[in-house]
Amino acid sequence: MNSKILNNIAIAAILISLAVVSRIIPNKPDNFTALGAVFLFSTFYFKDRRIRFLIPITIMLCSDLCLYWLKGIPISGLGIYLCLMLYIPVSAVLIKKVKFANVALAGISGATLFFITSNFLVWAQGGGYGLGFIETYTVAISFYRNALLGDLAWSITIFGVYALSKNRIKQTSFLYTKD
Repeated sequence: MNSKILNNIAIAAILISLAVVSRIIPNKPDNFTALGAVFLFSTFYFKDRRIRFLIPITIMLCSDLCLYWLKGIPISGLGIYLCLMLYIPVSAVLIKKVKFANVALAGISGATLFFITSNFLVWAQGGGYGLGFIETYTVAISFYRNALLGDLAWSITIFGVYALSKNRIKQTSFLYTKD
């Protein structure tokens, strides 16, 4: 295998591991995970559309199974998986280059779209314990806040590490080029 393929496998494994572990860590604020950030980054980094969908699905299946096995938490429904897939077009549209504003806007947009769509599904399926439309969203605000903070913190970290390492590689290759 060539080094680019091995590099991509390593990056995918790191991203999947990071997102799964961030989801199953005990005693963390609900929804403060690396999920959204990893979805944004994998869409930016991997140009193959199949991988853009494979990584998020792998993350959700692995973490759902871990959460079920470790804590007895039910596996997320198809609606949640589909709502999370909204991060893919958000990243494809908003992150053409790694800039703080692009990454932050994508993190905010992804979390907001997930909040709007997932809570609409909760309401449409019975309003979450019989709550009305407004009450369903009101109850979920703390989850949205945590998802938003998690997306921003993890996105800035992941994209920041990527930008720094890419810059470092450019500097190093410049130093070791043959004349």
